[in-house]
Amino acid sequence: MCSANCQVCNQTNGGCLSCRSIDKFGFMCDIECSKHCLNTSCSISGDCNLGCTLNFYGKKCETPCPENCNDVVTGSRCSQENGVCKHGVRDETTSETSRDSGGQTAGIVGGVAAIVIVGLILTGVLIYVRTRRNKRSQSSEYETTQVGSNQASDLHLYAGLNERGNE
Repeated sequence: MCSANCQVCNQTNGGCLSCRSIDKFGFMCDIECSKHCLNTSCSISGDCNLGCTLNFYGKKCETPCPENCNDVVTGSRCSQENGVCKHGVRDETTSETSRDSGGQTAGIVGGVAAIVIVGLILTGVLIYVRTRRNKRSQSSEYETTQVGSNQASDLHLYAGLNERGNE
């Protein structure tokens, strides 16, 4: 006698060859299909007949899509046959940031802002120091030029004195 759950059974061992209900499978058609099978419909072996619900894959739709698959507006994030992400993967820092619930993102942003501010301050100080150094350098050249021209006049005068002394 076949089980009440069987539509057709093997006359030798009583095992079901097909089930009366589309949401049952197994030797006696007493195991429920995966809740991730579309319409919870599966074959006698438990493989989903119509495919998987969103974001699950495999013959029995038992495996969720990888967490790092990019989200999509419609359809599953991954292939229902092999679980490969259909639209690429999220950047790890993005996925970590989206899971962050302890305020770490704010800390990271604050740290980056502090580094940028310190960098701007150091740049300003460097520009200020170079500008002052250039001004000093220019004034030193002027003084050197003035002294140099005075020395030339002094030498000329000295030479003139020597000529008078030789007379």
